[in-house]
Amino acid sequence: MSELKEFTIFKHLAQEHHTSVRIADKMYSANVKGPQPATGKVLHFWGQFTSELPVKFQPNGEAGHQYMECSSKEEADKLCQELKAYIFQTWPDSIEWASDGWYRWMIHDMRQMTLQFENKMKKK
Repeated sequence: MSELKEFTIFKHLAQEHHTSVRIADKMYSANVKGPQPATGKVLHFWGQFTSELPVKFQPNGEAGHQYMECSSKEEADKLCQELKAYIFQTWPDSIEWASDGWYRWMIHDMRQMTLQFENKMKKK
């Protein structure tokens, strides 16, 4: 299904008095919430509001997939928590889903960003 069609369905469901949280919970099947430890040294993230992040979190330009390599899983976790703090400070009503090795955030206008921990940098 195309992204546009999925978003249209998502928006239609939200207009039918379903909360966006319940819809997203069903879409992502996330059953674990809360802080998740880093499972790799590389933060790989992408989404619909990457261009609004600080330049520090745009190592690969304003748009597209971002890769940030850290020296350890602990450093990756710290950097992820810094990104998460920025998101919640900028958009306080954000929603988070998390499971083993990934996070997904949705801000007030339903734009989303996904982060997953990886073990190696992708070759460019």
